[in-house]
Amino acid sequence: VVTYSILLDATCKESGYKQAVVLLDEMRSKGCEPDIVTYNVLINAMCSQGDVGEALKVLNSLPSYGCKPDAVTYTPVLKSLCSSERWEEADKLLTKMFSNDCAPDEVTFNAVITSLCQKGFVGRATKVLAQMSEHGCTPDIITYSSIMDGLCKERRVDEAIKLLSDLQSYGCKPDIITYTTLLKGLCCVERWDDAEELLAEMVSKNCIPDQVTFNTIITSLCQKGLFDRAIKVVDEMSEHGCIPDITTYNCIVDGLCNKMCIEDAMKLLDCLQSNGGKPDIITYNTVLMGLCSVERWEDAGQLMVKMIHNSCPPDEETFNTIMTCLCQKGLHSQAIEILKLISEKGSMPNSTTYNIMALPMRAFWRRQKNCWEICPVEGF
Repeated sequence: VVTYSILLDATCKESGYKQAVVLLDEMRSKGCEPDIVTYNVLINAMCSQGDVGEALKVLNSLPSYGCKPDAVTYTPVLKSLCSSERWEEADKLLTKMFSNDCAPDEVTFNAVITSLCQKGFVGRATKVLAQMSEHGCTPDIITYSSIMDGLCKERRVDEAIKLLSDLQSYGCKPDIITYTTLLKGLCCVERWDDAEELLAEMVSKNCIPDQVTFNTIITSLCQKGLFDRAIKVVDEMSEHGCIPDITTYNCIVDGLCNKMCIEDAMKLLDCLQSNGGKPDIITYNTVLMGLCSVERWEDAGQLMVKMIHNSCPPDEETFNTIMTCLCQKGLHSQAIEILKLISEKGSMPNSTTYNIMALPMRAFWRRQKNCWEICPVEGF
């Protein structure tokens, strides 16, 4: 049985659960009856591959095979039902666990609570939290962090702050996820001073912020156009031994471009490179979109050339971004010039880009019969 269970697990991962069902039938035909571990592997695979209906069928059939489901059996099914908002079925399944003398454990309850909070059903999650305590399961920091996340998403930040202050009395110590969740909530409602205080509290309690924490704050600040504050937070990163990464810079570049501060975004790009940083395709495409939004076509073309020189060649999104903008403006000659410039540097768009250009440029192409010769399509 152990050997078959290992094979079944490998088959689920490599070929999908349907092929694993064939192996299960073979197992039975050879007189080797699957045990609950075998079925748990199959049920988990079905849920992971988005077929909770089949998982329920297998779960309901287990008694006929002399197998009693355990918490490991129920947990992925409950999680999948919650993820697909099949709340009534999830409630019934949870009740069934109790009636079958199979008490849910912390992992089961946390899976349900997290799913409910992610979907915005904090009220339901709170009821499950009460059930958790009633059945002798102690909520942990994962439980409370999930509830706090749900409260913050509903902009009930004060309730989330109160929950944070109550954690010590519950015997729970906030971790980096807890603090980052609440910081994001405070930033969403633009309570910047409170966010700064919480960040200081976090450090004072020896819970050192990481790049995700800082990038969460920086993204929110940039979205609101508060670039001076964002740069201040970047400086704080270094003070705490946390080096700004490309995600940090991309947050600021995106914010600058959204606020039409394209020149500042270009300067930041140059600054990043001069300090030894390496912009990625997201950085370049963000700046490129910004240049297109203010119709700086020549600069956009030169930026694409720079991408090639810096070993970050334009991708499909790069080409499609600039060609869509040019064609919408009716700037067909500029589109052809940029295609020529880029193809001369050894980078070629594919057929998707030409399909974007085809309809708006039909008449122009009739007059420019050599266009396809100048700019050959990759793969043709």
